[in-house]
Amino acid sequence: MIIFSERASGVLFDFIKTYNSGVYLLPANVCPIVPLTFCVAKVRFEFVDIDECTLCIDENKCLELFLKNPEQYAGLLFVRTYGYKYNTSNFFKTIKSLDNKLKIIDDQCLCFPDFQIEMNDIDLVLYSTGYSKPLDIGKGGIGIVNDINKIDKFHMREFNGFDIEKYYKEALNQNKKLKYIPNTWLNTDLYIGDIKEYRKRIESEKIKVVEHKNRINNIYNSLLPDEIKMHQDFHNWRFNIRVENKNLILEKIFENNLFASSHYKPSNVLFDKNKHIVSENLFSKVINLFNDKYISSDQAEKITRIIKRYL
Repeated sequence: MIIFSERASGVLFDFIKTYNSGVYLLPANVCPIVPLTFCVAKVRFEFVDIDECTLCIDENKCLELFLKNPEQYAGLLFVRTYGYKYNTSNFFKTIKSLDNKLKIIDDQCLCFPDFQIEMNDIDLVLYSTGYSKPLDIGKGGIGIVNDINKIDKFHMREFNGFDIEKYYKEALNQNKKLKYIPNTWLNTDLYIGDIKEYRKRIESEKIKVVEHKNRINNIYNSLLPDEIKMHQDFHNWRFNIRVENKNLILEKIFENNLFASSHYKPSNVLFDKNKHIVSENLFSKVINLFNDKYISSDQAEKITRIIKRYL
């Protein structure tokens, strides 16, 4: 079953409200929108650090927690960091062998939508076509639900368009926990518009987006030194580099009226004071270089010159 929603977090909300028998494991580097969705749904969650190689949630730690107290958990939300799609079939199969009731949510919001994806042991796959996603149409979320699952539709009548991103980013900038978790920001409506046209646009836009990303990525790849470039599998969403002086380089990029982004802080800092070392190290060194429709080849070349000058 495919669900088309105004935003992917709306599908997630319905799923976890339906299957809310325990705690869900989330990677510490997940987008804050995800744990905030769990808060609105009143479903419990627990953060786990990421793996140094895959940069996705630590598989061994997840299995350890599930084995230690299986009845405590409802499942796992697995995030494809930077859109990295490595083979997780053995990991998911192992989880289901421990307890088939454990739900596996595969968050592929930084990947291109794939309507032919094999579900196998996956209960829900999430895609997004909202702002800053690989396929940016401005809005829209997609949930592909395994046929073994039946999910209910819940409506958040309190929705009033509260700017949740501004709210949590202010807390992140001030290194503060969220004192209050608002419940009025989440739009759980189904997609408003023609679904057939939406799907056609996804397919047509994907061709143009991939061509542009490849062109910009080739510039970064050819002009930047190898030692700062992350593995090619991590350039699907943006082109990512690791540097020791991240703040200085970002400052110089902005001074030249160009743009890039800092890798986001671990989301757990908004909710607790636990330390997740790998996630924190990633945040401290990674710069996301844009490769979307908002940046030109000329701008990308200028950015590479600035980076090399201040390494």
